[in-house]
Amino acid sequence: MIWEGPGPDQWQRGVVYDNGNVTVLGALGTDPDMSFGDVINNNGDVIGTSWTQDWGNMTSYFWAGGSDPNALVEIPNLAGNEDGQTYAYALSDNGLVAGKSNDGDIFNWQGVIWDGEDLVNLNDLVSLEAGWTITNVNDINNNGMLVGTLKDASGTEHGFVMEVTAVPVPGTMLLLGMGLLGLTGLRKRQG
Repeated sequence: MIWEGPGPDQWQRGVVYDNGNVTVLGALGTDPDMSFGDVINNNGDVIGTSWTQDWGNMTSYFWAGGSDPNALVEIPNLAGNEDGQTYAYALSDNGLVAGKSNDGDIFNWQGVIWDGEDLVNLNDLVSLEAGWTITNVNDINNNGMLVGTLKDASGTEHGFVMEVTAVPVPGTMLLLGMGLLGLTGLRKRQG
């Protein structure tokens, strides 16, 4: 189980509870930074968000369950520097992280996956019609199935299901053979 609670400096921190043992996670950067724990997998690995106390420099992190609570690994962004942002939303048992990232332009989100080493923009791996963009990966399962959102040339959002046919091995992104299984025209409901 993960939740947020006060850290040693009384700023909010991600907390992992496992069979009576409580682990307070650190934060990226220098204290007093904050962190949330968002998702935990069956191995006890965690993804979450860390940021400075002024709510600046927000970024996602990965923590390997059982390791030093301060050994958070920053998940990179498409800019490769502090201008970009990445939000991690899902974590498989083999450590594959899914979410969205930008290069500093907050109106240009791209669906991404991260294997512990390489951040991969899914738009670079599949052929879509002109003007279509995978904007977010909402979830991933242990069989390599991804679900997320893409936008067409008019800006209408659609859902997608994608399969990673070669399960990525951490540090070696083997995504050749990815196929778009289906598009479902999920229009944003006006209401």
